Amino acid sequence: MNVYSGTEHRGGDMGKRMLTVAEVAEKTGAAERTVRLWIKTGRLRGAKSVKTPMGEYWTVPESSVEGVKVRPRGRPPKPEPQAGAKSTGSKR
Repeated sequence: MNVYSGTEHRGGDMGKRMLTVAEVAEKTGAAERTVRLWIKTGRLRGAKSVKTPMGEYWTVPESSVEGVKVRPRGRPPKPEPQAGAKSTGSKR
């Protein structure tokens, strides 16, 4: 059986390398679910839905992945108090 790889798909974007959702997730460090959300919200421009006899999948131009930054998981660290700064809150 011949499996159609997203990296070989060129579609309407001649000359651009297309990545699958899994490849984008690996490249950015994000979850596949997050990559699909980015496609849905338009954060990844040029994403195409590819229909095959085995089902449907998304491909994304490699150029649209280059500028994507992923926030680290979890709560951001609290900022360090500056030396000599007065506290604005009262202690009980």
